[in-house]
Amino acid sequence: MAQKIKKMSKKFVAFVCMFTLVFSYSVVGIDKSEAATAVTLAKLTLADSRTTNATGDYTLTFTQSSSTTIKCVKVVFATTATGSTLPTGMDTSTSEANVAAGWVGLTETNWTIASTVDGTITWTYATGTAPASGNVTMVFDGITNPSSTATAYAQISTFDNVDCASSDIDTGVAAVAYLPAVTVTAIVSETLTFAVTGVSNGDCDTSFNSAADLGGPANTTATAVDFSTLDAVNTFYHGCQDLTVSTNAEDGYTVTLHELTSLMSGALTINESTGDDDLMDFDTSSAWQTPTSNAGFGYACDDQTGTDCTQAAETIYLAVPCIGNDASCDPGSGGETAQSIMTNAGPVDANVSRIEYKLTIDGTQEPGTYTNTLMYIITPTF
Repeated sequence: MAQKIKKMSKKFVAFVCMFTLVFSYSVVGIDKSEAATAVTLAKLTLADSRTTNATGDYTLTFTQSSSTTIKCVKVVFATTATGSTLPTGMDTSTSEANVAAGWVGLTETNWTIASTVDGTITWTYATGTAPASGNVTMVFDGITNPSSTATAYAQISTFDNVDCASSDIDTGVAAVAYLPAVTVTAIVSETLTFAVTGVSNGDCDTSFNSAADLGGPANTTATAVDFSTLDAVNTFYHGCQDLTVSTNAEDGYTVTLHELTSLMSGALTINESTGDDDLMDFDTSSAWQTPTSNAGFGYACDDQTGTDCTQAAETIYLAVPCIGNDASCDPGSGGETAQSIMTNAGPVDANVSRIEYKLTIDGTQEPGTYTNTLMYIITPTF
């Protein structure tokens, strides 16, 4: 009798276990069928992620799992993916749809936005919309970002009911991070470089369109234009220098030129030229292409890089302004004003002007070693 009872007990236990397994499986199946499905490709993009900032757009995108009509979209911001605590300092109460930005899947003007509970934003539309391919993009702004570094989770829910509670369709979560702005600081000091360099006679010829190669130094230097011995009268000689300027001065710069005296040998003077028309002066330019009967000293300018020469053409010349006394400046009365030869109204980077000094004498010029001192003065305006 005892043996039979044991056998029946084993059968009963086996039946109970089988029943329990089947019952448990049935419960799981019911829960799964009733839960809302999940949105995919959910993301929330910030136009401005700075803390304590209320100006940037929020762009919410997601893909709904089906073509079901949506009548409510609800977004709850929280510090966790399933919580309800709003990040410190975040304020959604003044959020609004951004009409300027293009929505996708839903027509912005049909939807009413509300944020009666801070941290929760809802959009409702009684007629509802079934977004094409389930793709949705919504743009809104007016949110004050959290006051300190934080991550916020946007819990997204869609409903086929304007109560935003029943007839749920899909759910999902997107995350965003807020952080202080990065301030980059760099100090740029005022800068100015000015260089004078020598030029070969051949390059000088090329720049100033000489009909024939002119005599003069084979090469000038930064500090000397040495014509040496003038072997012929009524003949042009010339020498060039390059002036290179770089400056970050906001209002640019000006380079002026003057001489302390005319070319002098003791009390003897090689006059400044008055040009072909006898009108050329330190502030009046003129053509000077004929050496005979037009003896003297003068200069011209030709742009190499940039357009900083103040003279209109490389064939137009000026007398060098002389700031000495009457006896040492000829012609003119001395005390002349230094003249701008190179200028720009803004910052420049290695702009180059080529200055040509030209000289011719006639048969009456007294012998001697003639010299003068030229000065360039550069003035930037910061």
